[in-house]
Amino acid sequence: MSHITLGSITTDKDSLFRVTAISSTGQALEYKLASGKLPPGLYIDQSGEIYGMTKDNVFELDEGITYFDTNGTTFDRRFNFNVRATNKDGILNDTHGYGINLRKISSSRISRIYGAVRPDKATRVSYQQFITDPDIFPKESLFRQGDLNFRTDDLRFLILSGVHSPDLTNLFNLMGNNFYNAKLQMGDIKVARAKDANGETIYDVVYVELLDAYTKSPNSISFRSQNLPSIKFNYSSSSVNILSSNSNLKVTGTNQEDLYINSFKNMRGSIQDGMTVESFEYLPLWMKSPQENNITPGFKLALPIQYVKPGEGQKIVYKIKNESSYDLKGVNIEIDRIYINKHDGTTIDENRTEQTFISDGSTTSYTLAQESQYAKNVLVLVGGVGYDTSQYSVSTDPSTKITTLTFNTAPANGSEIKLKRKKTTFGLHEYATFDNNTTTFDAKGTTFFVQNLTFDKKLPEDTQLIMLRSNILDQVNNLSKRRELIRTPI
Repeated sequence: MSHITLGSITTDKDSLFRVTAISSTGQALEYKLASGKLPPGLYIDQSGEIYGMTKDNVFELDEGITYFDTNGTTFDRRFNFNVRATNKDGILNDTHGYGINLRKISSSRISRIYGAVRPDKATRVSYQQFITDPDIFPKESLFRQGDLNFRTDDLRFLILSGVHSPDLTNLFNLMGNNFYNAKLQMGDIKVARAKDANGETIYDVVYVELLDAYTKSPNSISFRSQNLPSIKFNYSSSSVNILSSNSNLKVTGTNQEDLYINSFKNMRGSIQDGMTVESFEYLPLWMKSPQENNITPGFKLALPIQYVKPGEGQKIVYKIKNESSYDLKGVNIEIDRIYINKHDGTTIDENRTEQTFISDGSTTSYTLAQESQYAKNVLVLVGGVGYDTSQYSVSTDPSTKITTLTFNTAPANGSEIKLKRKKTTFGLHEYATFDNNTTTFDAKGTTFFVQNLTFDKKLPEDTQLIMLRSNILDQVNNLSKRRELIRTPI
């Protein structure tokens, strides 16, 4: 059976493929997978729409630099499958073949970072009633009602896309300055179009712009500036009210602090500066599509209200403005956490520092370069011979996090001492899998092992990270009681 190519898709992307058939009698048809396989993460709905997000576990050797028989062999990059179309009574029945090409442009796992509106129960109920009102959003106008990637009732909005190899520890460390509770305001309701490579509209999105509100802290410091990463000021009192967007505004005094501004532009910048981010490539299609004015919008801080069929967006906006009494701008948006849809967990065993000392015959305690909580986690060699844990102890100062190893008896004078944190025992001989185990090697007799360990992967893929600070004054050590404000020239 020949297979019609539906197109190509990159890993970590939402599918917009669909298959269609036409009955000569005009009857409605349902679709299901008859044989073959779709790219990992995708499945076919009975409507013929192919739902899901492609996964990154595509078979690959040496990041694609290993070739077989003059580069003639491919591994699951072309996915052929057969779809059966039937009417409800099963009398009409036909099968056709399709193919999807899967591209992997990066060996990294790619993730998206979101914010989420977390309203009180009453607001959530009223919002749900609004977006499901059939008079405003007719069911026949909605796009992909069953696809979780196009749901809007979860009140999520994109902060950053295309984050490579998102290690949770690294990400959390980047959240120290510009990340603290932030307020957003609902802006205007707008429509954007998502277009395919031929310029045909696939869907409209009705969305509301989200605006960075100026930050107010409980201690009466407020900022209207949103584009500055921080404001440095001197102070000697405890009540300061800064209402200027001038970055050179200072308060007199002898102490100095940086106040970091929590705009989402600054949050995005903090992550982009500390991680590999390929934002535009992985943006939602509507943000990458030229609109009626031929301008591509790029990233938008926006809350999608509904995804609708082509041409329905403007009609629905008209209904919202003229036929609905729901006040979107009354929804309170205060963000105290971010969400990441994929992550690499917390990586360990990537670096194990080996230390070498020469015993003087009397010293019993040595400081370890890497923190360790237990003696059994430290490899100790004296003169090339391993020491049992009964011969030494390990302790960590809770305030300094400095780990000290102490011998019961000082090793002999002149002995070489080698110390190194051991590999974790629970990660050895983990099996490596390829594309959800759909690739088979010699009747499944070949086994692959991986020694580097990334754990926490059993955390939900969709993980939330709570911001470390609640307001701009967290981590500021001293406050001022003087109110004199002095502008200084650049």
